[in-house]
Amino acid sequence: GGGMRIGGKGLGLGGIVIIVAIGLLTGQDPMQILGQLTGQGTEQSAPPSAQTRQAPPANDQQAEFVRSILGDTEDTWRAVFAQNGREYKDPTLVLFSGQVNSACGR
Repeated sequence: GGGMRIGGKGLGLGGIVIIVAIGLLTGQDPMQILGQLTGQGTEQSAPPSAQTRQAPPANDQQAEFVRSILGDTEDTWRAVFAQNGREYKDPTLVLFSGQVNSACGR
């Protein structure tokens, strides 16, 4: 069993859900995101311009969904770390609109 392999580690259902959620929030094809993670990039088309792409409002259902998924993963990892005598540091969720320049490919 198990999920898709990324860098020697399995991508479980939670990881797939997060990738789909990120795709919904950013307007990206989840398969492109997955391709970037696995190093098997897919052919990319030009991203929509910032003028034609609108950010979801802060109270948007998709944003709430991502917050919920993040909360679930925080709970899971906190328990896993505690079982191993370690402390889990909560990540910070940042939602933004448009496009950013980062080391992640832009």
